[in-house]
Amino acid sequence: MVLQAEAFLNDGAVEGAFVTKSGEIIFGDLWLKDKEISVAVRASEKQYQVYCSHCDEGVCSHIATLILCYQKNPESFFIQDKYPDEAFLMSSRKFSFNLKTSKSTSLGLSKRKKKAMLTGLEMAEQLIIQLFEGGSGIGNSHDVSRVKEQVQRLDEYYLPGLKIMIIALIEELLIKKPDEQFLYELERLNCVIKKSIDELEEIQESLPFTLLHTLRGHIWKYKELEYFSRPFDGRLMQFFFTVNENLIAERLEEIGYWIDVKTGEIFYTANYRPFKALRHIPEDDTIFDVLEAKGIVRYPGNLTPRIRWKSVQHTQPKSVDFQSILQKAEDFNVATGKSIKVFFRDKPFEQPYVKLIKFEDIFNTSSGISLSTGDLFIPLKECPETDVLICLSEGDFTGSAVFLEFYINFQKNLIEAKPLSLVLKDKILRLWI
Repeated sequence: MVLQAEAFLNDGAVEGAFVTKSGEIIFGDLWLKDKEISVAVRASEKQYQVYCSHCDEGVCSHIATLILCYQKNPESFFIQDKYPDEAFLMSSRKFSFNLKTSKSTSLGLSKRKKKAMLTGLEMAEQLIIQLFEGGSGIGNSHDVSRVKEQVQRLDEYYLPGLKIMIIALIEELLIKKPDEQFLYELERLNCVIKKSIDELEEIQESLPFTLLHTLRGHIWKYKELEYFSRPFDGRLMQFFFTVNENLIAERLEEIGYWIDVKTGEIFYTANYRPFKALRHIPEDDTIFDVLEAKGIVRYPGNLTPRIRWKSVQHTQPKSVDFQSILQKAEDFNVATGKSIKVFFRDKPFEQPYVKLIKFEDIFNTSSGISLSTGDLFIPLKECPETDVLICLSEGDFTGSAVFLEFYINFQKNLIEAKPLSLVLKDKILRLWI
């Protein structure tokens, strides 16, 4: 049974895998010979309660495949609040068995994994150098395909997240010749790799690591995040929500930006829904209510923190909430402008750069649309959101603020902002079309 399970696992039979927040139940789908098989396992006191849609024999090779998958790669399991049919699973018979595998199933960062990851990072560094040195010479499909084949090997070194980043970058070479933006992103990725190598060489086997988790494609558990962030409560309002289709990572990325009404701190949430598991993962959406969030924890990162929470309660926003948000808006001054330039100069891993800025008016100049913020102005990016803001420009913006995402415009060699939402005295207007 174990050998058959390992064969299924090596053939990539596991299509979607999930674990409940309690860590007690794992479940998912296997795809074998054009047949989809649903399996679930509940573990307690060294006993298992199991379900397999294909077999009635209790512990089968399909159940064993899911257990092996969790033992070998728990990061690949998406976290769910609960198993859809938990009552049925808990009423099933209990089985006791010992699953011994032919390979190590250590869940931590063993010396072997650490050595493999270091090898993979060094290989990635050489690939980046090839892209730097190749320049426009790596612009045809044959050369790009050759580099992509090498990048695919990063899976063998526990770096699927890094693989996706590099492939996303070199895919651009099939569309256009290398330009300043491509070189900037290449340099930024090279900095990420170098920092990861330094981090990997310093960490011990028992210690957690941050940037490397992203390169591994690690799926964070709430208990892990508690190590980095003491849970706190907050009163949150959403600025903006968007859904991106990431074809390279084969997933939908649902991103929401939030502000803590009391503190003014800005956060974002990210819900990643792989195409093959869309029906299993609840979708996020635009929220106009205020969220009374309990047990908020931050993901590792130094800029706009990504967060998740333990529970939320929806309430209607009050006028005092909007007033509080407007009081937290920043003035755009010389120091703010310099901090933005330094941010992009340092080619950070944490992007994007967002701020809530007070402004007075919007106007059109020979060089484009800009926001007036007193003595200074902010050039706006040419995009649908800017067009929507222009349509609203006949209104009274006194005492208003705009939520901005900053970019580098490499053609104009300046920093521009994309308006995402407009905060008024009694409402937040999302500026999407």
